[in-house]
Amino acid sequence: MGLWRGFALGLCLIVGTVDTAVAEVVRVVIDRRTVFLEGRVFGTAGAYELLEGRVFFAFDPDEPANGRIADIHLAPVGEDGRVELWTGFTVLQPLDPQQRRGIAWVDLGEGGLGATAALIQGGAPDGTVFTDPAELGDPLLLRQGVTWIQLGWEAAFTDRPGRLTLALPTALEADGSPVMGWVRLDWLVDEDDAPLSLADPSRPFNPVVVPEAPVHILTVRDGPDAARDTIPVDEWSFVLAEDGPYAGTPVALDVDGGTEAGRIYELVYRAR
Repeated sequence: MGLWRGFALGLCLIVGTVDTAVAEVVRVVIDRRTVFLEGRVFGTAGAYELLEGRVFFAFDPDEPANGRIADIHLAPVGEDGRVELWTGFTVLQPLDPQQRRGIAWVDLGEGGLGATAALIQGGAPDGTVFTDPAELGDPLLLRQGVTWIQLGWEAAFTDRPGRLTLALPTALEADGSPVMGWVRLDWLVDEDDAPLSLADPSRPFNPVVVPEAPVHILTVRDGPDAARDTIPVDEWSFVLAEDGPYAGTPVALDVDGGTEAGRIYELVYRAR
């Protein structure tokens, strides 16, 4: 199976997650090409090569089927009037083209090769950067010359070894200002005085708009279906990051008297 056919199949799976949408693979960029596991031989298929890169898709915002995609008309468009995004990919295929069976296992997920190995071969968990053949589990498919194709589908993960990410365009208002809306976060606290963090260094998040404004609401409850008690705004505050990529941005909450184990804290805040 050629790369473009594999990516086209992956595109069908991605747009299928939004019911029905129409898109096109417009280009493929291979950022890195290496011999897998230093040339380890897998049966008659021989050694494998690992390709890592990005595949770019384009969506027509005026296509009726694409109207299901949230805020697509607020996304920037290229010269052709289409919205473009890209996702990371990995391809593991026999180094010798003659040994490729023309069959591919196409997988969507941020876990990369590790996710596929764990799912179908009992291998190491997702996110693994393979250095030992034993981490693959039972490489039956590799011995058969099957190609593995992984595509990222979640924008939550930033670049981390062994992970894949989906890079989405930023929706903007007509005047170029950021789109604002409401975000809800909750924490099930498992110990007293546990921190309430908004930002994870490995994930992007929606920054708080005007943290000092009294529009943000923090509640606490004893269970998923229990009644919420609102914590007065003068009994909690946002904590700003002192350095790093989020310096000066609210990244956590400080609750007077600390948090209580076994309770659920929920924050609804204005974000961009």
